[in-house]
Amino acid sequence: MKLSDFEQYLDGRILQRGLDYFHRGNVKNLEAINDGHYTAEVDGTDFYTVEVWVNQDMIVDTSCDCPYELGEFCKHQAAVFYALKEKKSKNDKTIHSFQVGKQDLKSILSGLKKEELINIIYNLSMEDPNIEKQLLYQYAPAKDEISSSKKLIKEYIQLAKKRGFIEWNQVNYALQGADLVLQKAQEKIESGETETAVSLGMAVLSNVVDMLNFSDDSNGTVGSVIRTTINTMEEAIESAIDFLNQTEQKKLFELIVKEALHNRYDDWSEWRMDLLGLCISFCNNIYLRTKLESHLEMLMKKTDPSSWSSEYDKKELKKLQLAIYEQFDDPEKVERFIYDNIHHSDFREKVILLEMKKRVYDKVISLCLEGEKANQRPGLVKQWKEYRYQAYEQLGDVENQKELAKELLFGNDFGYYSILKRLYSLNEWKEELSKIVEEFQKQPYQTDAYLSILKAEQLTEQILEYCKSWPSNITNLYPYLIESYFEEVNQLFIRYIRKEAEKASDRKKYKNVCKEIKTYKNACGDIHSRRLIGELKEMYQRRPAFVDELLKIK
Repeated sequence: MKLSDFEQYLDGRILQRGLDYFHRGNVKNLEAINDGHYTAEVDGTDFYTVEVWVNQDMIVDTSCDCPYELGEFCKHQAAVFYALKEKKSKNDKTIHSFQVGKQDLKSILSGLKKEELINIIYNLSMEDPNIEKQLLYQYAPAKDEISSSKKLIKEYIQLAKKRGFIEWNQVNYALQGADLVLQKAQEKIESGETETAVSLGMAVLSNVVDMLNFSDDSNGTVGSVIRTTINTMEEAIESAIDFLNQTEQKKLFELIVKEALHNRYDDWSEWRMDLLGLCISFCNNIYLRTKLESHLEMLMKKTDPSSWSSEYDKKELKKLQLAIYEQFDDPEKVERFIYDNIHHSDFREKVILLEMKKRVYDKVISLCLEGEKANQRPGLVKQWKEYRYQAYEQLGDVENQKELAKELLFGNDFGYYSILKRLYSLNEWKEELSKIVEEFQKQPYQTDAYLSILKAEQLTEQILEYCKSWPSNITNLYPYLIESYFEEVNQLFIRYIRKEAEKASDRKKYKNVCKEIKTYKNACGDIHSRRLIGELKEMYQRRPAFVDELLKIK
């Protein structure tokens, strides 16, 4: 493909992300290694190295060492293509290194006069309206901090909209106003201005939760800001609750409850629950506690039984009620409430732990068995089985321990292998192990637990069969086989590497094949690996990038 019109060959989303990286200056250290061969570092979730081979205007080959595997080109390569294209457009026939040496900006600025600093800041703010907004919000005296904060948050959200929607790559920009307001809220906490800190948090929540209705939050950034906001409000309340008078507590309580009951949280009940949870701190005041409990009961009645989230909402509301009882009431009331709501899995677990503490292990077993029947969700079933195992262990019921440990082991929990083995004598275990392996082999696919048992017990014959079924595993399982099955290991490596070489289509994949060849060399020796390398060089003469990588193997 041509460097001048590479855009038509790349996926649109990859292009957009690459362009975003390029504009943000994430392409570092772009250098000409030799004629037509360029390298660059791209600052992403990590620093990745991109290589590009260009012949006049043609991109002959390219690679990136990032883990992206969903397409031929990644966003890091796209960013470097844009950087190369820009340099070419400036008629730079040769692209030399243009890394800028690090400057100690603080030292430079500290040596300037006040007037010079003012001019720099003013000129920057004229060039970038965002800087002006941020400086005015941070330092200009505001008569109404809350309203000006709401305005700032909305401005950024509106500017990020395109045809009424905020795309994934504009979400960070849309949230800049919210970030600034949260910084100010933190300052208010430190200065003891609790009500203002909470009110600023409300300003963020009301706008950012609404923003979810018209934005792509596939990266989870909006949700992260909401979580940070709630944590900030919690910090503000916890740091001041002991110093607030009843009037101040009532004002904050009503502010939080009003936001929590807003219909914007009807589809985001997790955050509604979190907000209501903040109000528990005020329940020392009997009037506020009564109001909160009344709101919880009202929400319980309003829960739509046909909604998919109905059970979750009820459980979370019950947990809030329990939190009030645990903090302010006697243990007997708490225990009664837990038993009354045992049909919720979280409450069943609490009952089990209570009975375990009382050492009533038969009751624990009964509760667990009921739980296993009541909810077939695998995670919960496993949880009840684990508690049931603990009860059998306390009762010294070895037969039931054996039976249940095997169930959990066959469910792919290798942790129960050593537990189960300890329940048998050495002679008994040999026979039992044979049955366990046979049972695993009947399963439609072999689990990690099965492979771990084979390795732990040094069952080389079964490990070899496993590798024949799943050839890629030879690269990490060969140490168990090489002594007894050298020729089989050698052939498995050759077949696997040939197949991977056949599928490889770019430099990144060629490098991966060469990495496997190095493992093969460690396993079977230099003579065998050289023979395979020679075969691949001959077979793939028309893939010069692959041959180049093969030649690098020492």
